[in-house]
Amino acid sequence: MPRLYLVLLANKRAFQEARKWALDNPSEPPRNAARIFDVKEDTLRQSIHRAKLKVAQSSIRLPKGRGGQNKILTPIQEEAIVRYCYDQWEVGLGATYTMVKSAIAHLLEVQIAPQNPPSNRWFSSWLKKTPHLHTIKTKPMEAIRLETHTEEEVRAWFQELGDEMARLQIDSGKKVLNMDESGIRVGCPSAEKVVVPVAIVQLYTPTQGSRKTVTVIETVRGDGKKTLPPFVICPGEHIILSWVSPNLTGEETITFSTTGYINNSLIMEYGYHLIKHSHASPSKPWKLLLLDGHESHYFKEFVLLLQENHIQPWYFPSHLTHVLQPLDVGIFRPWKHYHSAAVNSALRSLDLSYTVSSLLRDLSQIRENTIVYHTICNAFRTSGIWPLSCKAGIKNMQSFGKKHQLESAEAEELALPQLPPNRPAEQVWQASTAIESFIGRDPTQFSDNTRDIFSESMKQASVQLQKAYLTSTELALLQHKLQESNKKKNTSRRSLKGNGGSAVCVADLRLQIKAKAAEEKQVGLKKASKALSTAIGKHKESLRVAGVAARKVNKARKLEIQEIFRRGGEVYADSELYIQEREPDKQPTIIEEKSKLH
Repeated sequence: MPRLYLVLLANKRAFQEARKWALDNPSEPPRNAARIFDVKEDTLRQSIHRAKLKVAQSSIRLPKGRGGQNKILTPIQEEAIVRYCYDQWEVGLGATYTMVKSAIAHLLEVQIAPQNPPSNRWFSSWLKKTPHLHTIKTKPMEAIRLETHTEEEVRAWFQELGDEMARLQIDSGKKVLNMDESGIRVGCPSAEKVVVPVAIVQLYTPTQGSRKTVTVIETVRGDGKKTLPPFVICPGEHIILSWVSPNLTGEETITFSTTGYINNSLIMEYGYHLIKHSHASPSKPWKLLLLDGHESHYFKEFVLLLQENHIQPWYFPSHLTHVLQPLDVGIFRPWKHYHSAAVNSALRSLDLSYTVSSLLRDLSQIRENTIVYHTICNAFRTSGIWPLSCKAGIKNMQSFGKKHQLESAEAEELALPQLPPNRPAEQVWQASTAIESFIGRDPTQFSDNTRDIFSESMKQASVQLQKAYLTSTELALLQHKLQESNKKKNTSRRSLKGNGGSAVCVADLRLQIKAKAAEEKQVGLKKASKALSTAIGKHKESLRVAGVAARKVNKARKLEIQEIFRRGGEVYADSELYIQEREPDKQPTIIEEKSKLH
């Protein structure tokens, strides 16, 4: 363990103990605590002053008749919002700023005198003044890599890079490219800030069921312009129809592998993707491709393919990509932030599963927020790649090390969250029982104590009704999500055949989908035509059988009439024997005639 880390950790613990001792012993001056625990007196004095000021501010109450002109929520509505935040914590999610603001807006909209949604400034001020709520950050937090390298190694690498750029005549940022793979855990979001009851100090949020890894290869240029489309590797053995989202631009390339990771075969497919979209060829000026030392990046056929098309690969030093590679320095972190935001948004909107299809649906929006001009230029500048600057690269490496040591020193052992007292379920039943006891009684006959109980019970009932409205909104959304999920189950795993396992552009996939839909339409028409012909044939046969039966009946009646006449009898004109049975095959009705037509 680094010595600096141990020193920082010991100093922090000593300062915390000194601060606690000084607050527990207010009669002692801060200099005594600073001397006992060997910490800086001025820093300790300021920390103690801030703590006392915070306690004093929380205890201040405005006199009656003054202030409160911007009070939007009633006490009952505030209590309903607190209960709502508690419920969100209890299911393991927590309520984000947006969720709490939306809940407040819903309550204001449905009251007797509707009000407009509150402003962001009002909401921030209200949250700070509400003693029952505060904000925390969900767990866990990713660990950050730290490796030690000498500055001489970095200087030597930059010197070699500068010589190579001079040899290839790399004189503009558009000729400098950086590619890297990022493994995306499909349904696993990172930490976020949520609003929870003040008794809650930590929150472990659940992740979606899908933990599959999708590899997204991004390629950016040093000038921040004309970013290449992503190359996406999904886990599986086919390209699934639902992956081809209408939100995609059409230039993305989608392929698959059994693991979702890159291999020698797929790196060749990426090479063709790179050559196509970077407009490289043997007749074009040389370009420089910066990449890490992944095994597949050294594949001889891949390197040869690039060099034949005037793309020279150049590899970062081992274990230094996090400080020298532009994609790692300033792009993939916000990329994963917006991916996490998309997962959390789906989770809170009761999306039952965040899958590979969901990721590809949100991919364009994630990249639109991340792969932007100023972000790319800052990443290249900070890492010292373009404009080429060894000084900037070393500075970034040094600052990264300090940042990691400070974050490590501040890390503490995780504790299990505590349950706050007076859980809402108990309050619901207490209020319900109290209200039932008042049914049939005359309020004017209540004693002072009973009147107080009645008033508090009515208040609790009003709080629960307001919170029930928020809950009913969520349940309606959940029901809609369930219906949509059931509709998608039948077609969610349909795959595109005949792509040979190679990488395919989304635009080509859409053409395949269109052709497949046309083919399925023709097959469906043939099946429908055959079914219709079969039905018409069966109907004609039924008419023929009915006609034969009718003719037999008519013939039998004629024979019966002849027999009566032969014996000298009479058959009256209105006799049923003269009624002829209709023969459906020869005398069809209008409906039967139409049903015989093809």
